[in-house]
Amino acid sequence: MDPPSKSWSIYSRSEITQRYEILEQIGSGAYSDVYKARRRSDDLIVALKEVHDYQSAFREIEALQILQNSPNIIVLHEYFWREDEDAVLVLEYLRTDLASVIREAKRSWENRISVGEIKRWMIQILHGIDACHRNGIVHRDLKPLNLLISSEGVLKLADFGQSRILLELGFSAVEDHPDGKNTIDQTWPPQKPEFIQEAGNSYMEGSQNQDPITMIKAQFSGEVDDLAAKDEADKESNFHDGDTSCLATCCTTSDMEEDPLK
Repeated sequence: MDPPSKSWSIYSRSEITQRYEILEQIGSGAYSDVYKARRRSDDLIVALKEVHDYQSAFREIEALQILQNSPNIIVLHEYFWREDEDAVLVLEYLRTDLASVIREAKRSWENRISVGEIKRWMIQILHGIDACHRNGIVHRDLKPLNLLISSEGVLKLADFGQSRILLELGFSAVEDHPDGKNTIDQTWPPQKPEFIQEAGNSYMEGSQNQDPITMIKAQFSGEVDDLAAKDEADKESNFHDGDTSCLATCCTTSDMEEDPLK
């Protein structure tokens, strides 16, 4: 008899099935499978994400631990991970994602997305990105499929398997052994991998003794100055684009000739 598929292993792990009733599989990808489940202690509906790749699991767990108090980041309740087993993350369950909402809006006029909803979701996306960047985290996989939406219309960033945590010298982003206030269940904490600063060779030439983070910030600062000078020159030209001005001020759909979704 052929052995069960790897994704089936979640059903045979007693530490999970004793605490959660697995209801159905709701997603599958190259690196993970996602299941809808019910927590037996209080009937809370959650999502169980079984991650098959070690690096992806470590990145997602560490990033969500750092961001666990951010309102526009998906909540990590706990996780299960032991040697020779896939990591299983217990995440809050959100009923849909932005990709599905856009797809339904294209199919039916009744499901169209209002300008107010677009503005509200844009603000929530920016809040989530801001929380990441203030904590030195780069998501690196932002797309509608990874922007989940709750029944109340709250949008949250999810899927941090490709994220990177930018560390300055001497700064640790997360403790290996959290204190009692941390509700994350570290059944088997993974060994912390070596962080690699991904900087182009152009940053390093002739600057071997300088901090890479400082050099990158200096280059970005120069680019911002160039953009500011260009913006000032555009203002002096007195050129106005009617369509651009309409979208930039978020006017109502009645003021625009075309559907903004197009």
